[in-house]
Amino acid sequence: MVPSNWLTLLGFFALVAPGVYYDLRRSTKFAERRETTFREISRVVLVSTCCSAVALPLALAVGSGLRTWTESDFWPTPRDLVLANHAYVGDHVVPIGVGLFVFVATSIGVSEATLRIASRKAEAKISHASTWSKSFRDDCPQGAYPVVRVRLTGGVSWSGRVAHFSPDLEVADRELVLAPPIAMNANGASANLPKWGRVILRADQIESIAVRYERDTPSDTG
Repeated sequence: MVPSNWLTLLGFFALVAPGVYYDLRRSTKFAERRETTFREISRVVLVSTCCSAVALPLALAVGSGLRTWTESDFWPTPRDLVLANHAYVGDHVVPIGVGLFVFVATSIGVSEATLRIASRKAEAKISHASTWSKSFRDDCPQGAYPVVRVRLTGGVSWSGRVAHFSPDLEVADRELVLAPPIAMNANGASANLPKWGRVILRADQIESIAVRYERDTPSDTG
């Protein structure tokens, strides 16, 4: 369905809102895995359909209750909505808008309830920040900076201050940049490299990283 006017656009939003909400909230509860676009869209459509099927009769019940309570035909009936044309919608913007709001709020509430039931055993909140971001930035005390010792797959180790890093979740896309003081250890022999300004390490060559946090001393800062 391609939205062709504002009414269709609102209807499209109302139908897909619970599925999109579920998918966004789900990513904070469960670890993501590689999925095809078709699978992601199918999940959104399925959740949206199920939540809308539950929300629709509830929204209609609210409308029926409002008609009974107000003793007025101001609130449209299901038949009015099915047979509505643009002129009718223009004359009943407020009640239709209220009904649409109730429908969307109810469907999103059903989506949230479904997620809570599905994730009741998932106590930890899933973070989409990489472990590098956590270790080098989030866990670093205020006023301190991370210093690392990086062991590569070939057995060579590098040490230095973290100058920059790529925060990508995919390991293959990450790079780590070390700044002075830089040191290297190869075959048991250590060497300080005071003249080196930067060392760039690719993540797919890294075996392990040891991290400590240091603070500038008065002599360092002048």
